[in-house]
Amino acid sequence: MEIILILFLLIILLIVLYFIFRLVKWIFKKKIRIKWVLTLLGVFVLIVIIDNVVFNKTKFFPLESETSFDNGNVHKHIVIANPSKNLDSLAYSVRRYSKTSSNLCEMVENNYYLTIFYYKETWDTPRDFKSNDDDCNFDSEYIGCHTDDIICVLEKDGKQQDKWKFRVRKNRDSDWVHYPFEVKCNE
Repeated sequence: MEIILILFLLIILLIVLYFIFRLVKWIFKKKIRIKWVLTLLGVFVLIVIIDNVVFNKTKFFPLESETSFDNGNVHKHIVIANPSKNLDSLAYSVRRYSKTSSNLCEMVENNYYLTIFYYKETWDTPRDFKSNDDDCNFDSEYIGCHTDDIICVLEKDGKQQDKWKFRVRKNRDSDWVHYPFEVKCNE
């Protein structure tokens, strides 16, 4: 049975290769066809580049309804859409976002110990997440159903005002990579 399936797949492959050969031969018969194919190929490459640069850009979605305050500890939760696969690029974009959008200095001035959890956007953790299950909500530091989606953690070091602990990972199976993170609040 497997031999028949392999032969059938080989026949299909040969037919597809034959039609590709005939198409290429037909295109190369006239110069206008070559120009059209190259133009279409150039437009396709341009569309792919624009899609990767503009539409697949890393975006951050803070879950305001999931921010929790308990005894001076603040836990914020942010979903990242299209996180970079490169850890250095991911760390750079999270650092830039955290310094500009997370009011870190305000938290330090109010003597809060802030922890920000960054989650990659998944089916379980969408950008508009609302908790509806007591076991899987964001009320505590450790959230029941979403720990696999955590890719970055930023937390204030309790000993120093401007030093923060910042760690990043690709996925739940990879190790955490620590990055330096400083915030100058008195400037």
